[in-house]
Amino acid sequence: MEEIKTHRGDLTRIGPGQNHLHEAQLKVYGALLCQRDNLSQVQLRLVYYDIAQDRETPFEQLWKRQDLDDFLTLLCSRYRDWHQQESAHRQLRDQALMTLTFPFTDFRPHQRQLSETVYKGICTEHTLLLEAPTGIGKTIGVSYPALMAMPRRQLDRLFILTARTTGRQLILDSLQGLQASRDTQLPLRILELTARDKACEYPDRACQGESCPLADGFFDRLPAARQAAVNARWLDRSSIRVLAAEQRICPYYLAQELARWSDVVVGDVNHYFDQQALLYGLTRQNDWRVVP
Repeated sequence: MEEIKTHRGDLTRIGPGQNHLHEAQLKVYGALLCQRDNLSQVQLRLVYYDIAQDRETPFEQLWKRQDLDDFLTLLCSRYRDWHQQESAHRQLRDQALMTLTFPFTDFRPHQRQLSETVYKGICTEHTLLLEAPTGIGKTIGVSYPALMAMPRRQLDRLFILTARTTGRQLILDSLQGLQASRDTQLPLRILELTARDKACEYPDRACQGESCPLADGFFDRLPAARQAAVNARWLDRSSIRVLAAEQRICPYYLAQELARWSDVVVGDVNHYFDQQALLYGLTRQNDWRVVP
């Protein structure tokens, strides 16, 4: 059985992480083939084809069925465990948001009307353009009803986006206020997305294993870092940086990965309102129900 991967240029540019991913894909196919055709072993060939040079570089190995079965079983168990964890988190999150209360004793003047308008707009799937004076409490007045609507409308993600970096901190402060108003921590994963030039620990180096120490072995360390991050839940820029340092992993690309698993993402408007943007792409790819 062959698995063919195309590339251009020097084959060494395909790092160990990508190579292991390609090998894993081929081993899954090999396990399924052995099961289907009742084979005791199978010859697997990974072929890298340079489309510019019309040249093949094959890597071939004979695998026993039992070894491939063991690999597939371990892989499926990891996916199962992660899926069960995420399903339990979603249930816990929605239960908590169903009983979410306003973090202050009362609304400011006109703030209740603002919140009601946002809540109704989300529930009826209407686009809103709101204008409100300074001091009315717009941030909490918008984020609170949006969070309330998530379990009631079966929303997957909430994106709170701003055109200015200073606006992100106001949003994070409001979300922390919601946390502080409860006796127990709100089971909500909140992520702050930061631009690469502000998150990168080695801005003068290329994002390659031979250049950046945080890129070398990134995918090997990613599972543990991802698990630690989703357990932490509060994932602002400083928290991501500390966690990434502990796991010896790139903070920028860790945050990019965590955008897949966070309930609330705080970032710049260009993270969604562009066809090449990360959040827009993830929404389309996963068919998420979101409020941006």
